[in-house]
Amino acid sequence: TTVNKVWPGAIKKFTVQLADSLETYHDPSVGIQIKDQIVYPVRVEPKLDGLRCVTVKLAGEVTMFTRSGSVLETLPKIKTILEKARWDNFVLDGEIMGSDWNESASVVMSRKKSKDDSNMVLHVFDAMPFEDWRDQNNEMSLADRAILAQKLVEQVADKSIAIVEGKIVNDQHALLEFYSANMEAGYEGIMVKKLDSNYVFKRSNSVLKLKPVATYEGVVVGNYLGTLGSKREGMWAGFEVVLPNGVVTRVGGGFTDKIKAEIGMDPDTWLGRVIEMEGQPDPATKNGLTKDGRVRFPVFVRERSKLDVDVAVLIAGEKFINKNIEQFV
Repeated sequence: TTVNKVWPGAIKKFTVQLADSLETYHDPSVGIQIKDQIVYPVRVEPKLDGLRCVTVKLAGEVTMFTRSGSVLETLPKIKTILEKARWDNFVLDGEIMGSDWNESASVVMSRKKSKDDSNMVLHVFDAMPFEDWRDQNNEMSLADRAILAQKLVEQVADKSIAIVEGKIVNDQHALLEFYSANMEAGYEGIMVKKLDSNYVFKRSNSVLKLKPVATYEGVVVGNYLGTLGSKREGMWAGFEVVLPNGVVTRVGGGFTDKIKAEIGMDPDTWLGRVIEMEGQPDPATKNGLTKDGRVRFPVFVRERSKLDVDVAVLIAGEKFINKNIEQFV
């Protein structure tokens, strides 16, 4: 990023399509409602709780990447299966999942290449010719890419490579029915995709996500103690976390007693780590944050790998730490 500011285009960045969030509100009589304008029909899919995985097959060889472009070498089973597939020179975009988030993160982000990946499944939701990926210029519509992804997965014919099933809906009523069904099935929410949109190599409204709460990622830059008279008076009570917008949010909820005990032994070991939070969207703003840029009612969800987060999160953390370097020395 720094080099490209001086010499634009000098280094080709690794980018993937990222989703914007739909703005919603709660109507007591009917439940969740959507504020944003949606042009129907659209394709809807369940939102998976996995780790992003871009799989490139070129000249018979498969390379798998995280969202930030780091090579994944912990999924030999998936790699072997795809290298045996009859098709070549295509890119699959999807998510890797095990039985739950902990297993997914443990296997994918492991430093041991020999870790058992037999339970991992690549869930594919997009595909394109390799040339489109290389040039970062895709002219296929989402509708056509969904058909392509389906065909490529069917030709693999292995349960470790699965297509993310979706459907076309023609109005908000059908969309919210699909949302409710997927929430009951245990998914995080749903993805809403424009049928005529190309694959956009950045965050855009071509793909939108609908979730009951908003999620945020940030870098831990400090700790704070419990206030006088509180249950955790004088003890570690939460983290100070800098968001991509440069604003610091305090996060004290969502930690289990076990995690609290582990953190309390040496909170400073968490400085510089990335965590994921949930927050309630603020009806007064359109970006889900409060007017001063903080997360509303933040709750800790989990630690995230630096390889699987938006680079803007890491840049904000680095800027904050460099600006306040004395407290980190």
